[in-house]
Amino acid sequence: ILKNGAVKAVITLDLLVPMFDKMKKILPNINHVIVCPSGTGADELPQNLSISDKMKPFTDILKNATGQFSPPTVEEDDTALILYTSGTTGKPKGAMLTHKNLYSNARDVAGYLQINEDDRVITVLPMFHVFCLTVSLNAPLMNGGTLIILPKFSPQEVFRVAGKYEVTLFAGVPTMFNYLLQYPEANKDSFKTLRFCISGGSAMPVALLTNFEKKFNVIVSEGYGLSEA
Repeated sequence: ILKNGAVKAVITLDLLVPMFDKMKKILPNINHVIVCPSGTGADELPQNLSISDKMKPFTDILKNATGQFSPPTVEEDDTALILYTSGTTGKPKGAMLTHKNLYSNARDVAGYLQINEDDRVITVLPMFHVFCLTVSLNAPLMNGGTLIILPKFSPQEVFRVAGKYEVTLFAGVPTMFNYLLQYPEANKDSFKTLRFCISGGSAMPVALLTNFEKKFNVIVSEGYGLSEA
């Protein structure tokens, strides 16, 4: 994807920095690597990386920022991003989406789900996938909702933040719902503030859907989407 998209800059976590030293020969076009701290104690960049001159910690960029910015002129039909498909019949293909594509998707999803500024959304799905990008990121932000971002899926952590922040929306794939349902310490109050859940990525087995709704007293809506659309 980095080669196919002619990517020039990468924003990544410190944990993934060692990968770039191994990949530098096949990624000659990448001139900037912005590294964000993961909070795992690996915040300092390794000094022996030969591409370290291309790397900058995100915190350093913030320190040197002036706060002044002149945005470019953007038209609604300009390409906003290249979203790569799952590649089920070959290598992933880059779907070129416009600003209007992203806006209309977020607007319609936020409207249909009645997302508002009182909603707090657990954002744990991959943001590079159309499911999370639309349902858990763009739609809530568009209507002033709050994102509770988790770096990886953990049933224990999902239930913890759901209670702490009184989460109102959870979106996940069927496998996640199964793990949540089977979690030993889960009970009917674990998701007591949820308005509803969204499932996607693959079809949810009827038994799983029924048991999840019954145990947590929450509706699970299934969605279907395409990166290209």
